Amino acid sequence: MTSPMVIDFAVAIPDESTGRAIALKAIEIGYKTNVGQGSESSEWTCYCSKAMFATYEDVLNCQLELDKIAVAYGGFANGWGAFGNVE
Repeated sequence: MTSPMVIDFAVAIPDESTGRAIALKAIEIGYKTNVGQGSESSEWTCYCSKAMFATYEDVLNCQLELDKIAVAYGGFANGWGAFGNVE
């Protein structure tokens, strides 16, 4: 974890249009985004990805900033993940 990696943050959202609005706000602050619905459920998610160092503090800060955006639209930050430093 000594070099940047892409971290994917999930934001739970009530519907697609809300997800698109959240995605636009996330893009403004440097995330790449994708909005989708689960194949086995009707739940919607806005995925927000960013290349960064995976420190506890930085991951927590990203979750907090995404949650702040999402709550205003009825959503919430719902976890994160990464595939590591794959070349």
